[in-house]
Amino acid sequence: DLNQPLSYFVLNLTQLQSIAEHSADIAAAIDGRRIDIPAKVRSQLVQTMNEVPAIVGDMMGGAEYLQTMMRDAKRFVSSETLNRDNILTDPHHAVAYSLNVCRHHAQQAGVDLRNRVSEYPTKLLVDYSIFCQVVINLVRNAVQAIEGSGKRDGRVTLSSEDKQDHVAFLVEDNGPGMTAEELARLGRGFYTTKKGGSGIGVMQCHRLVGMNGGRFTMESEPGRGTTARIELLRA
Repeated sequence: DLNQPLSYFVLNLTQLQSIAEHSADIAAAIDGRRIDIPAKVRSQLVQTMNEVPAIVGDMMGGAEYLQTMMRDAKRFVSSETLNRDNILTDPHHAVAYSLNVCRHHAQQAGVDLRNRVSEYPTKLLVDYSIFCQVVINLVRNAVQAIEGSGKRDGRVTLSSEDKQDHVAFLVEDNGPGMTAEELARLGRGFYTTKKGGSGIGVMQCHRLVGMNGGRFTMESEPGRGTTARIELLRA
């Protein structure tokens, strides 16, 4: 699904646009000419200017992510296996990027995103873009489930468990949850509990994690929320 990363692109471009709209004033200030910018606008510009390096960095990373996502979509359709000689990744950057992509939607839905992934140096047998794709998909699904339920204190937490030969990442929400029957049908594809959903998201997560030698499982209980578990082998 390209909607989430593209929405993140638009959000970053909107921030940069606020600078472009005052480019003449900024140029005048640099040139030493006297200018009159309202205090509130000046404060917003200074804040945005300070965030420009991070915004550009995120957009560069997002462009690479979209590029590799299209490549991996081709693999998914053709059942092509990944090249396991060059798929090592630092999970911490991928986690931060994935949550940033989902943050705007979560804020609009009134859902609190929490990053509880442990800080430890490790590399995993997983392609960067696939890891992001799976995490974004699961976090987005969780936010949408909470949003659709009307819950006001919604939260989605991404955490990790450090095991001997693998690392497990958990995406937990306090949404409406699902029955055992709904959960069983969810992974078969073309079944969804969301209005307007396609039902292929969870099936794709199963497939992508499996392509990288990992394991994907889900647990849920009505009224208590859902937990998705991604287990990935150490490199």
